Amino acid sequence: GTYYTSNSNTITSDISRIKGLTINLKGLTEDSSVTLTVERDKETLANAVSDIVDSYNELMKNVDEAISKDGKLHDQSVRNMMTSSDAGTTVFRNLDAIGIKVENASANNISTDNITTLTFDKDKFIQAYEADEDALKALLIGSDSNTGIFTKVETLIESSLKAVTGYFATAEA
Repeated sequence: GTYYTSNSNTITSDISRIKGLTINLKGLTEDSSVTLTVERDKETLANAVSDIVDSYNELMKNVDEAISKDGKLHDQSVRNMMTSSDAGTTVFRNLDAIGIKVENASANNISTDNITTLTFDKDKFIQAYEADEDALKALLIGSDSNTGIFTKVETLIESSLKAVTGYFATAEA
């Protein structure tokens, strides 16, 4: 029931006001209406989260190799954030609840001891997304009542990389 006007056959978010949506019109329909259904792309989101898990695993491998002693990272901050529960959330308390878990761990037994990699269960992630996408978003990037695990990790990494006061600059000094 919404009408839009465009100077071209492409309707972008500046016309539709739906962020990230582009509609490419392919033809005319005479005396009939067209129904357009817009859904979130769960597969793309799940693939992006899978990429984050892979990047986390690569980051931990590189950090361990670069600044560790006897193969163990002295500062477990990033690992603790990725495996801890978030008290500000109500539906999903930790990443394991949405399909991101420490190998050989479960929601009831998450420990930072000897963490080497995280695993990603795409089906469990999509089930969590379908069950409550707002709760999933709150756990990952935050809401009014919490910061979100990925946002906390991003903040920690950014502060660690600061030229003068960051972790690496301080450790080197």
